[in-house]
Amino acid sequence: MSVEAEVGKWAMTSLPKSWCWATFDEAFDNYTDTQKKVPTKQYVEAGALPVVDQGQELVGGFTNDETMQSGAPLPAIVWGDHTRCVKYITYAFAQGADGVKVLVPTSAMIPRFGYHALKAVNLPNKGYSRHFKFLKVTKFPLAPLNEQRRIVTKVDSLFAKTKRAHDELGHVPRLIERYKQAILAAAFRGDLTADWRDQNSDQWSDEDIEELRRARAAYLASRRGSRLAALDKPIELIGRADLPRITVQLSDVVDLQVGYAFKSAWYSAEGPRLVRGANVAPGKMDWEDEKRLTPELVPEYVEYLLAAGDIVLAMDRPIISGGLKVAVLGPEDDGALLVQRVARFRANNFARQDFIWFLLNSPIFIDHALEHATGSDLPHISSNDIQTTAFELPSLAEQDEIISRLRAAFSWIDRIVHEHDGASRLIERLDQSILAKAFRGELVPQAPDDEPASVLLERIQFERAAQPKKARKRKARS
Repeated sequence: MSVEAEVGKWAMTSLPKSWCWATFDEAFDNYTDTQKKVPTKQYVEAGALPVVDQGQELVGGFTNDETMQSGAPLPAIVWGDHTRCVKYITYAFAQGADGVKVLVPTSAMIPRFGYHALKAVNLPNKGYSRHFKFLKVTKFPLAPLNEQRRIVTKVDSLFAKTKRAHDELGHVPRLIERYKQAILAAAFRGDLTADWRDQNSDQWSDEDIEELRRARAAYLASRRGSRLAALDKPIELIGRADLPRITVQLSDVVDLQVGYAFKSAWYSAEGPRLVRGANVAPGKMDWEDEKRLTPELVPEYVEYLLAAGDIVLAMDRPIISGGLKVAVLGPEDDGALLVQRVARFRANNFARQDFIWFLLNSPIFIDHALEHATGSDLPHISSNDIQTTAFELPSLAEQDEIISRLRAAFSWIDRIVHEHDGASRLIERLDQSILAKAFRGELVPQAPDDEPASVLLERIQFERAAQPKKARKRKARS
């Protein structure tokens, strides 16, 4: 298909009687300045002029070079050639680097009408390729000027309402995360299963406690003076009849392994996956950046083989904005190999694997990790500091009950998340529906006394033709 045939599409093929179609040049003047562009690397955090580029944020950065101020009359519209983003600018600004088009509606359009038109048109999606070539061959629906004003007033009013709804929905993810943490905290305080304990007397025996103590003593001896010894807390009942739990550390109930430093020269297109820190995301594995080990080397490193159900934690920058970088391996990850700076957890016979999973995601471990992570540029938590996480261990029967209740609670939370995501998508579609209705001429009534758009366009064309060429604004090349 030729470039000329690929144009912007509209939600209608016909227009109201008083409307007409306008070419891009009849609708917009192009004030893009090829000489005044601020490269991203020259942005400063604060300055005399905001730099408006084609990124998602309204302002990409700032510059103190006032000679870079755009000469476009205000208000202007900044349009992303690559991203197709549309920004309405009412203040002095500097133009971002490549991929930015600065457009100003002609006298045929009031500025906000032109802005909404650019938001409404559906251009061919060519990824990160340039799209201006499609925009400039697109025709735009032109309403009478008075109707344009009515449309803008109505659209802006409706958008203000959908924005409020969107902002309110924006609070939901934070509330959900707080609720999850509150439930987990209640579980590990003993509050979540208090009623269960009233009906069940299951608890650790003296023999169990003694076995844990012997195992810890043997483990500490094998570590030869590890910091675990200095941070040791006694394994004993916490002393509450209503909460028959024992104080332990992670090292008492899990087998923790840290991966091997596989050389990059050993990577290949085939062989088992290598679980690196980059592959561990909050709650899931991320294989977008996948590395594999040469199959011939695998027999030498079988001790680092992973199995489905293993829990892995990224030890470098373990906590990011999305949460703790910890995940459970699925069946598709079985047989992967553990790489350095990634820790693998397997519960022993005193703990359930799912209980350990919930513990790692709870405030107990997250607060411990935040307190013990070292390094400002690349925070890191050591295996020692992971294993010294202290908590109160319930009986296996109570662990099973905690797991069951947490699963039920999180399943309910997941349904809320799903409904929230659906509502967010609905608002986005609602905005597009409002624009589609506006440019079909259905959002506000037509007034028979309004000057038809075709008459307005003819008058503007006549006025432009009558202007001396030297007096006309030179447009930027596209």
